[in-house]
Amino acid sequence: MTTADSLIADTLDRILTAHVDRTQLDAVADGRWPTELWNALAETGLAFATHHEDLPLEDAYASLTMVGRHAAPVPLAETLVAGELLRRAGMEMEPLPFGLAFIDESAMPQQADTFTGVLQDIAFGRHLQRLILVASDGRHWLLSEVDKATVEGCINIAGEPRDRLVFSQPVKALPLSGQSTARTFMLAALTRVLMMAGAIESVLRMSVQYALERVQFGRPIARFQAIQQQLAASAGEVVAALQAAQTARLAVNSSLLPTEIAIAKARVGEAAGIVSEIGHQVHGAIGFTYEHMLHYRVRRLWAWRDELGHEAQWQRLLGRFVVAKGADSLWQFITSPEPIDLEDLHP
Repeated sequence: MTTADSLIADTLDRILTAHVDRTQLDAVADGRWPTELWNALAETGLAFATHHEDLPLEDAYASLTMVGRHAAPVPLAETLVAGELLRRAGMEMEPLPFGLAFIDESAMPQQADTFTGVLQDIAFGRHLQRLILVASDGRHWLLSEVDKATVEGCINIAGEPRDRLVFSQPVKALPLSGQSTARTFMLAALTRVLMMAGAIESVLRMSVQYALERVQFGRPIARFQAIQQQLAASAGEVVAALQAAQTARLAVNSSLLPTEIAIAKARVGEAAGIVSEIGHQVHGAIGFTYEHMLHYRVRRLWAWRDELGHEAQWQRLLGRFVVAKGADSLWQFITSPEPIDLEDLHP
């Protein structure tokens, strides 16, 4: 971890520890906006770190692991991706939460400067004023009047808003130059990888703590070999997930980004299932209750695992690439990955 990574992680850990608890998480699931939490992120500049030219992108995205660890209910991931897009377009960024929407050609703006239509599964859509449309042909637009949409409120399995926005009247759509749909998709997938890695680590920490505290037959269950084996297996998955996520993050400016994202989304998604299962086994019945904090992480892992490509999709895409190269190239790809065409990796 670099000095910048450590500073970002420590600062964000303090903010999230102070502002994220069960009451806050339930309030967001009920439709309320976490004003104090967002204001704290905005005041430190962490929410707009990717828009600052003096901060490397790999450091700017580092905060998302901590977001997953605390299950922070804010669209920080989408705002960070938007910050990079606006930065590359040479545009200023307002201190507001941003959203992302991937659309196909049939939903693209009919005129150069307006948008009318329906957007599905928009993270925290009901709370947004700014949103970036990402079209399948590479074009991007900034919508600055998102609050004019009719909101059909929906939540995912984690209780986070994933809303349907209906724009029945035209709203302004400002084109963003110099963008790539494939790269934007990769950045969005990277945010889920990093948040999942943080949540997986949190599940392990909670499981270890519970095993040390829970006493059965006169001793902590952490002293039973069966529990130790489960926790050791979980720890191995966590290390693999964190390493895959970090490798993908450090490749954010590299031609290897699509390769590392594909590997990381597949590996971290697989780890999410294993660590969640072990976490519930260690916690026993208490882990299934709504009052316990375990489910806030596990439900997010289930939701984020499916967003922007389930691991099975990424595994199939990697498999097709390796098969196309031939069996003799498999070991070379494992030991020294090569860039994969961004377009070929779009699930």
